[in-house]
Amino acid sequence: SIIAGLATAPYIMHHFGHVSTLGLFANLFAIPLMCFVIMPIGIIALTLMPLGLATYPLKIMAIACNALYDIAAYTASIPISHINAISLNFQSTSFITIALLWLCLWQGNARKLFIIPLLAGLLCRLIQTHTPDILINQHGNTIAFLTDTHQLAFYPNDASHYLKRKWLYSYHLPEATYPVLTSNPSCDPFGCLYQKHQFTVAISLHPTALHQDCQQAHYIINLSGHHDPLCLGKQLTPYQLWKHGTHAITIEEHGIKTQHP
Repeated sequence: SIIAGLATAPYIMHHFGHVSTLGLFANLFAIPLMCFVIMPIGIIALTLMPLGLATYPLKIMAIACNALYDIAAYTASIPISHINAISLNFQSTSFITIALLWLCLWQGNARKLFIIPLLAGLLCRLIQTHTPDILINQHGNTIAFLTDTHQLAFYPNDASHYLKRKWLYSYHLPEATYPVLTSNPSCDPFGCLYQKHQFTVAISLHPTALHQDCQQAHYIINLSGHHDPLCLGKQLTPYQLWKHGTHAITIEEHGIKTQHP
């Protein structure tokens, strides 16, 4: 469990921005329950199904599965069950993956060279100095804006609680009452406008707003389902979101940078 926890930690940090501290404690109870109760009874139930005698084994298996869920729920409810950690970017995670593979697969003195991609992965994280100003998920139905008070404001306000928690972890922000969208960004049923430095990013949700956004904004997140020639070369489309997943937009003094995993 310790080795598995260390091996999967970089990927948990990349996707969720936190690490588990009580996973080993939970596994002390969960793994024996899975190995000696749930799986054997599942095999017995599968064997007895053709004879119509699987009812009672399946009931016992259900009780054991509920106990497994209770162990996970109780562990997760403990305040120190997880801690916020640095959120690794794609480059850092890639280099750390190479380091782990090198450490596991190589033999002899050359094995020690795993330290090179490991340090490269840590360096990639250290030089990531700018925090994204806008996050948009793969489906285009949840957008987060970094406000002037360094809080995350979500649009729409009833976005997935799981996704909100995940993004808050990545920004090292506590779960709290989410700020209401007011002046920056300003949103209405047709879209949103977000301004920073001398740049404006528009989120177009309706065709009637797209043409005006393409004229005025420096970058457009086009979720209207329509195309406008004025937007070519400066827009993020649903197809790009579907193809590449969640996008992060950073507005710097010299320009707008778009990244995806």
